[in-house]
Amino acid sequence: MSKFDEPPGSFVLPEADEHLVPVSGGADSTVLALYLRKHFPKVAFTYLFCDTKAEPDELYASLARLEDALGQKIIRLHSERGGLYELIEEQGGFLPSSQARWCTRLTKSAPLASWLKASPKRRTMSVGIRSDERTRLGLSLPDVATVLPFVELGWSRSDVFDALRATIGIPAFYRFRSRSGCAPCPFQRRSEFAGLLENSPAEFEQALGYEKLSPADSLRHESAPSLSVDTGWTANHFSLPLPEQPFASGRAQRGDDLFGSRGIFLAAEFFTAVYPGYAPFIWWQRLVSFSTTSSGIQRQVDMRFQHLRDTREAWDLGEEDLANVRYALYYIEAPADVFDPDAPGLGSFTWQSGVGLKQLRHVMTWAGRVLHAHTLAQDASTLGTHVSELTWSAEHARESDLALRRAKDNPAPLGRLVNMGLYMPREPRLDDELDERFVTCPACSI
Repeated sequence: MSKFDEPPGSFVLPEADEHLVPVSGGADSTVLALYLRKHFPKVAFTYLFCDTKAEPDELYASLARLEDALGQKIIRLHSERGGLYELIEEQGGFLPSSQARWCTRLTKSAPLASWLKASPKRRTMSVGIRSDERTRLGLSLPDVATVLPFVELGWSRSDVFDALRATIGIPAFYRFRSRSGCAPCPFQRRSEFAGLLENSPAEFEQALGYEKLSPADSLRHESAPSLSVDTGWTANHFSLPLPEQPFASGRAQRGDDLFGSRGIFLAAEFFTAVYPGYAPFIWWQRLVSFSTTSSGIQRQVDMRFQHLRDTREAWDLGEEDLANVRYALYYIEAPADVFDPDAPGLGSFTWQSGVGLKQLRHVMTWAGRVLHAHTLAQDASTLGTHVSELTWSAEHARESDLALRRAKDNPAPLGRLVNMGLYMPREPRLDDELDERFVTCPACSI
């Protein structure tokens, strides 16, 4: 019997005139809503969702599935002053942050408090904080008793995702996100912002447009020239090199070199498959993130793989498919006059301290250019070898060589891959990129 099917035992809901369940569209609040409906069928729960008007499309689709499963509509609340981006304009272009989290106050807490005032009752609010995040703060409201069922029941993150998988399924936004929330949420990891760039470029550009960059930062973080334009070859799921040997970070040197180049560590994710009688093949690949240090990029991959294990259904993966997931680490360099991976400096205001969206786009586009060029060079290197001239491999090598020649005729540099290797993810340590203690809103969380 799964934890979802287990009866609540000694856990009881306090007496109240109304039982509120705020939902965010994320895993914790969704599973809690389903669990309470299943085990307390006689209780008339009221489900609430505070809409920032800047949520991923997949989140709204997940809320619709939840309504079908509950057999009940979720009350949608929002600020009467507008959505997130309208409120940014109202705030004089001032972006929210962990130190000034006005976004939660105006788009979540205030609409909820206003709705509560309209009909004073004795209420409880069941919040999806888990037993493995006891340091995280829950929203406290006057005259509303907060209940933490998962804490009392001993539920962990993996318990929640197991239950979600067995009920309405893992929402598609978990492919790139570790929690629910608005598209440019400042509490995202760097890898999540990279996922936003890859999966929702229009939303990424909209969010980037609200960052306030100094003239110097704006100039030094331009996107890389498109290698697809230079070569006539569009990047695809064969464009990143997949190494065969483990990554050895000691061979990479970070910082400026004698030739005026700058370097950065990167990680890529490969989904592979093996069918009887056929060679293994890659069916999807993507850049995950970047870091100035080898340990930093390894830590990001560790957290990424832990999240993938929990949310594998979002990628249509089974548990057995995880054995075919590969991670590559790279160290690349490009000329310092065009490539500057450093974060925005003083005078720039971004969604998250220490990283800017224009900086992230700059690094990821240069990474794609450098790595795709390296793959073309690898393919072209087989020319003149024992491969038959009449095979597809020989034709591919000739086309790769021609594409690379076109790129070299363009004045934009190609950079170079200094080091690469396979990396085996480990159990992640404490996530120092996002402190759960500051995720204070139960309707704006996982």
